[in-house]
Amino acid sequence: MTYGEYCNLVDELNMLAKAYSNGNSFVDDSVYDAKYKMLKEFEINNPDLVLDESPTRNVTEELVDGFRKVAHEVPMISITNANGIEEAVAYVAMVKREYGVGKVELEYKLDGASLALIYKDGQIDDAVTRGQNNVGDSVVSNAVRIGGVHQKISRKGTAEVRGEVLWKYDDFDAFNEQLEEAGKKPMANPRNGAAGSLKLTSPKEVEARKLTFVAYIVARGSESDTQTGDIEWLESEGFNVPVHHTVDISGDDGVEEFRRVAEEMRSKRNELPYPIDGIVIKVDDKSIHDEMGYTAKAPNFYKAYKFPPEEKATLLLDIEPSVGRSGTITPVAIVEPVSLAMTTVQRCTLHNWDLVDYLGLHKGCHVVIRKAGEIIPELVKCVETGRSKDDYEIITKTKKAVITKYSDEPLSKRLIGNAEFYTRPEVCPYCGCPLANQVGVSGDQLVAWACKNPDCESQILEKMCHFASRTVMNIRGLGPSMIEALYTAKRLLHIDDFYKLTKQDFIDACGCREKMAEKMVAAIDATRNNQLSQLIEGFGITNLGHTASPLVAKCVMALGGLSKMLPDGEDGFAEIMNDFGYEANKVGLSVTLAEAFVKFATGHVGMLRYFVENNIAQEFKDDGPMSNKLEGKVCIMTGVFSELDRDVFKEMVVKNGGKICSGITKKTNLVLMGEGAGPSKVKAINDLKAQGADIRVYTPESLSEFLDLLK
Repeated sequence: MTYGEYCNLVDELNMLAKAYSNGNSFVDDSVYDAKYKMLKEFEINNPDLVLDESPTRNVTEELVDGFRKVAHEVPMISITNANGIEEAVAYVAMVKREYGVGKVELEYKLDGASLALIYKDGQIDDAVTRGQNNVGDSVVSNAVRIGGVHQKISRKGTAEVRGEVLWKYDDFDAFNEQLEEAGKKPMANPRNGAAGSLKLTSPKEVEARKLTFVAYIVARGSESDTQTGDIEWLESEGFNVPVHHTVDISGDDGVEEFRRVAEEMRSKRNELPYPIDGIVIKVDDKSIHDEMGYTAKAPNFYKAYKFPPEEKATLLLDIEPSVGRSGTITPVAIVEPVSLAMTTVQRCTLHNWDLVDYLGLHKGCHVVIRKAGEIIPELVKCVETGRSKDDYEIITKTKKAVITKYSDEPLSKRLIGNAEFYTRPEVCPYCGCPLANQVGVSGDQLVAWACKNPDCESQILEKMCHFASRTVMNIRGLGPSMIEALYTAKRLLHIDDFYKLTKQDFIDACGCREKMAEKMVAAIDATRNNQLSQLIEGFGITNLGHTASPLVAKCVMALGGLSKMLPDGEDGFAEIMNDFGYEANKVGLSVTLAEAFVKFATGHVGMLRYFVENNIAQEFKDDGPMSNKLEGKVCIMTGVFSELDRDVFKEMVVKNGGKICSGITKKTNLVLMGEGAGPSKVKAINDLKAQGADIRVYTPESLSEFLDLLK
């Protein structure tokens, strides 16, 4: 590795560490660990070249403005990794040989967010995150809302209990279901969600997420001379503790006994209710901890045996296209069935066709499958080409040039021969129309590969399923298989046909028994009194989702209801657009979405007339703004905020009397500018401010000021 490559690696690892601490990690832990190991090897061989900002010199977790800063009296430092069981066995053999260690305590390494609970005379006094440079954020108001955090303990004086804030899989899944029901983007995985939750500004929201605290160490105030004793005391105080085993390694076969217990724990990793990523090996006798000492970053009396993510090699049988309601054609890998994390995997998404090109996937190739966050199966590597999804993610996230055509680069050392590589389809497999990259609202070309034919049969089915889904019109019990059967039987060709279905249609097309058919008709009838905003969202207009549909409904009601959206004559679009655009401007609905809705309405007159004449979802309850704190403010969010979802921001603005804009203009006067903000938007803001425009910009560091503004 050259010095320049070393500098680039320092920057890359710091970026990955920051994303991890903010709950936005986009690569697997094993990728970070491998790169970190390369970095350490270079620094060991070149000690005079080590950069001060190297991640080996700092334990980093992003601090958040708005929280009191607290210095840790006992440093909250990281644990070095043993990458693989053999390194773990070698460590145990070393501590036995060199320090006379007789017992080690093994605990599952919890994969959440570290938290220190500080007690004074038995009463909780503070709760502090890991932070950086030995300074963390005080989050005590959030911590006391977390399950397993006790406000009182029996010990007098000062005591500090450290542990991990986790999100149990069942609670995490339930919360994601709530997000989906509200039309919001679900969280990626429990670890990222737990890390982000600690830094929320609303304790009530923290409580609603049903997080769990698991304690694993008494950092101050311990009355035991062993780690096992501390764990037993924590249990006696009612704290949750990790699954743990104390192993006697003093005998001749002690090290092998450690191997047996560690591997047995690894075999049961998928039986736990929360995420873990390894085992922590702790020298049980605390009296020799000082003798063993510390490195610059970690204690020598602890070692983490990191489990490699469970991966299985299998055969790629085919790649099938899957069509979404917006026409996006997504590649889905069909693989020879393989058992992974206690489930059988046969299909996994490939996200986009650029990834297919990059990996060099071809007929008959061998691939590696992994469960992302132990939940979602993903194809992560092509064995023959040696290319991985992790490398592709880093290349694209760091804005480096990416080779999308496999033939643009020399083949790997493995002989592929005359393999038939998978390529993106040129025409829609369902309707035969040409495919192309989707284009964003601002005119930029997107990665998504899509069919532009609105009459594509597959898109129509997806739109039907969207309309009936739980998060839109919520027609209970009516799933994709029934919808497809009704469509094939030509009983359900347009969304207004849902309300024309009869009991006999379900009997004939779906094979339902009479009682089930009656139940389905009743489920459809029950949605006739839904809100107009639900109906509008059900139309499936691109980019008009859960956040924007109430704004559209508000505009429609201001004009006198959906009947006023029906054009009279050839110039209907222009006349309606003029009136609708005026109302849209008042509520902060973008011109693009306003035009999209009016275009849909004037192009589907018969459908809209049916809904109006049959009084289906024609009412809208407008709760109005929560306040007028943003009245007159035109707001936009660009880039990413780990603590604030984009849809939540839009809803906050509208409910506080503000307006949302889609681009930076002279009218814009409030901007949330997060990580990865578009360069063109940043330049536009700077140019306008240079011209004297009054634009208030909030960054991740000052986000709390924006949130405080709305309290």
